Amino acid sequence: MTDPQYYDPYGSGYGVYQEPVPDYRTWAIAAVVGGILFSTFIGTPLAIVALRKSRRVRQLQSVGNRPEALRASKSTRSWALAATIVECLGVLLFIYLIH
Repeated sequence: MTDPQYYDPYGSGYGVYQEPVPDYRTWAIAAVVGGILFSTFIGTPLAIVALRKSRRVRQLQSVGNRPEALRASKSTRSWALAATIVECLGVLLFIYLIH
């Protein structure tokens, strides 16, 4: 059985170790929670897209498709950033309304 870190799906056995592709899963989960708390209608859908993209990063990396995994990782980061910005605006609006 081969070590998954060194597995080369193209048949050459062991390959060169590569750093794992960041999947931003923790950020996406935090964005889902923040979206539910502060901006349900806009922030939550953006965060759910980020979470689904982070799953895609893991799938692509597990089959050895690093270029697509990197593309999906950048997409995940963009969606999570958009969700976070909307949620920050939701927090500011909440503070403004209770003041």
